[in-house]
Order: sequence, then structure tokens, then C-alpha cells
Amino acid sequence: MPVLLQFLPLREDFEESAPVVSALLLLLGTNVPAVTSSLPKVLAIFAKMLGPPMSQLKPEARQHLVATLKQHAQAFAPIVASLSVDEQTVLTSVVQQ
Repeated sequence: MPVLLQFLPLREDFEESAPVVSALLLLLGTNVPAVTSSLPKVLAIFAKMLGPPMSQLKPEARQHLVATLKQHAQAFAPIVASLSVDEQTVLTSVVQQ
């Protein structure tokens, strides 16, 4: 998992971002240890995907990601607090929308 995560978020060809988000959310939802142990990195990636440019995610993928973040906001809060201020700002703002 760490090898995959080092290439995220995508820097070009954002068309592939939606399948990447779907796969990560699926793995998170099934509590795959490789993902849950990398949760700080995964949340940082999500923050970058949700931040500018907004074209990184199609609306459906964005909605799915935001809904998951809202659903787990309380559980993710300590990890979000450990991220950079910019990443915290992005994640907090989407959860509060």
C-alpha cells in the first residue's frame, strides 16, 4: 500500500481519480489493515483531491468521498488534527458543508 500511496494524488490525468477514490473507500470500508494503518496518508491524499483544482474529482466521486468523510468525521478527527493546516482546513470545510 505505501508504494501505491506515494503516487497519489494523481498529478495529471485526473480522469483516473474517481476509480482511485472508489478503491480506497472500498478498502477503508472493509477495514483492510494496509489502508487503516496508512490512514493519515490516505486522509492527506483525500484533502489534496478535494482542494484546488476542483477538477480533480468528478461530482459523483467528490460526493461519495465527502459523504464518507462526514460519516466518519468523529473517528477521523484525531488523525485530521495531525495533518498540515491546509489539509485540516480542506477536510474540515467539506465535512461542515
